[in-house]
Amino acid sequence: KLPLWRELVRIGACGDASRGTLRKVLTGKPGDSALLVVGGAEEALDASPGTFDLIIKKRKGFVRIALQTGSCLVPAFSYGENDVYKTFCRDPETRSKLKWIQHKLGFAIPLFMGRGIFNY
Repeated sequence: KLPLWRELVRIGACGDASRGTLRKVLTGKPGDSALLVVGGAEEALDASPGTFDLIIKKRKGFVRIALQTGSCLVPAFSYGENDVYKTFCRDPETRSKLKWIQHKLGFAIPLFMGRGIFNY
């Protein structure tokens, strides 16, 4: 694990996507909310231009927690974000190395190439 990672994440008011953390946020102070990227690291590694590979079927536990805590769900989808960058995660050898890195660090680092800010 990375040194000081926990502190950096907490400064940004971020937390893991575990059942306990989500339940704690949703039952916390009035007005607290949680943003959950359902596809997570697996979906980030599958991103490539011209595709929308969503990973939802095996990620339904957050709906159950929202129902149990009486919280509202607000679905959102971002169009075109996969077209901004070209990823190098589709190659099986690269993908296996990235999965290994994901396992060791606890989060995914997709390899990507994109255009700069002032290229318009």
